[in-house]
Amino acid sequence: MPEEQKSELRARLRDARTRRTDADRVEAGRRIAFSVEPYVAQAQVIAAFAASPRLGEPDLDALIATLLERGKIVALPRTTSGGLVLHRIDRLTQLAPMRLRFREPDPSRPVVAVEDLDLVLVPGLAFTARGERLGHGGGYYDRLLAAPGLRAKTVGICFADEVLPSLPLVPHDRPVMHVVSD
Repeated sequence: MPEEQKSELRARLRDARTRRTDADRVEAGRRIAFSVEPYVAQAQVIAAFAASPRLGEPDLDALIATLLERGKIVALPRTTSGGLVLHRIDRLTQLAPMRLRFREPDPSRPVVAVEDLDLVLVPGLAFTARGERLGHGGGYYDRLLAAPGLRAKTVGICFADEVLPSLPLVPHDRPVMHVVSD
């Protein structure tokens, strides 16, 4: 039953995201960058994500560029059959459409171990204020959040209207510690 509810909710949220413009996504990313600053200020090694226009995610490119300019170590995920592998980048031009057509780092970029992370910015279709998360259904971030050795603060990133009072959950769903929206 929760999986059916999750599928229906995902469809509604994806449909709502298709109505957002690129300008909406960039502006949301700007607001999120401001709101996430207290977490970023305390972190040196940060896992972020390259927002997918196809998925309608808030655009974090300006935030990532700022983190790099400030000397932060930034790791972005590459999807593999075994889950997400985090690779260090030095600039956004090191990303290219890869598996699943997401902008990802080249596999030759250095790998960053989850044990080394101070902060993980986590995408989601929706979150609750308690940090419960509805992802896209692949389980990639649930596996990352459950990784042995992960001690980093985890912050869910979404649009303000995607912070919901409750979500259908299953046992393998992993929450984040904090939620930041535009």
